[in-house]
Amino acid sequence: MRGEFGEARAYLSRVQALDGPGKLAFSCGAYLALLSGEAPVGSPAFERLLDDPRNSRFGRGQLCFMVGDVVRGCSYWQKLRGAGLSAATYYRVMFEHYFADGVVDHPDYQNMLDEIGVGRRWTAFLRECVKELAPVTGIELSTVEPTN
Repeated sequence: MRGEFGEARAYLSRVQALDGPGKLAFSCGAYLALLSGEAPVGSPAFERLLDDPRNSRFGRGQLCFMVGDVVRGCSYWQKLRGAGLSAATYYRVMFEHYFADGVVDHPDYQNMLDEIGVGRRWTAFLRECVKELAPVTGIELSTVEPTN
């Protein structure tokens, strides 16, 4: 984030025009409210974002992780099923750079990721599969080891 919240609000207006009261517009607005300081952690505005029915367990967890609340974020993500679990699988790494310092390396966060099947154990398993299939696929592992 570059801190250009006025520009972000203009884009949010476009999303709201397309999505109406939908989940995408809500999520974008929630992230903007949090990052711009309109909904600081512990405030009634922040709690309203968590309680909003348009929010999901995945979204609630993200908001908690963004403010460093590992315990509450993990409690939301441990209950992920279906589409929410898929979101954690595919999108987690894109959002982690918005999480508060210390969240990604926190043992509770890493254990929860392993518990829901998208953590370091899963990454290690996939890497072993790639190695095993490399003679057939021609796809080799990168030399860069993942941090998560």
